[in-house]
Amino acid sequence: MHGGTLRKKAIRIKREIKKGRAMADRTEKRTNPFSGQSVMLTEEEALLHDSVKQAEMIGNYKQMQKDLTKFAKLNASAYMTLLD
Repeated sequence: MHGGTLRKKAIRIKREIKKGRAMADRTEKRTNPFSGQSVMLTEEEALLHDSVKQAEMIGNYKQMQKDLTKFAKLNASAYMTLLD
């Protein structure tokens, strides 16, 4: 029983470290022009967000949908704030 508790604690600590690292990597700010809400993104997420907006502007809806899907999988919360 004690080994299981230690394992759960180790998994939780690893998640917290990973989450902290991910938060430190969120250096790119994007803002929803309609709501005014902003989100900090990783470089990869910011590039995807920008690609979505560019594809929308030029009418390339196939590329836009592809990038929307990938962005939503990477950061569902940011997707809901910025693009939904």
